[in-house]
Amino acid sequence: PESKYVSDAKKNRTKIYQMIVEKEIYIADFYFKRQQYDSAFSRYEGVFKKYPDSTLFNKAVARAAISAFRQGQSEQAKKLIKAVSDIQNDSDIQAAIKEIK
Repeated sequence: PESKYVSDAKKNRTKIYQMIVEKEIYIADFYFKRQQYDSAFSRYEGVFKKYPDSTLFNKAVARAAISAFRQGQSEQAKKLIKAVSDIQNDSDIQAAIKEIK
């Protein structure tokens, strides 16, 4: 489209996606803190699958891995960590690696 509103619409879409991601992470963290790891995993997984460009992608993957690990699904946890193991400078990823290994 060549509308004068395209630029603003794209900016608003980005803001809305970020708000959705933050809400999903908030809910996932709620479950995580209450040790309801199956519910937390589902929320984190939704974030990293639907919004791979999100600034909270690393946190979602790391917490999903920890949630899987704490449910006794160590192979799934290791697969998630392996997929992002090249991200060395992220504290969420490093915390997950430390717990799972």
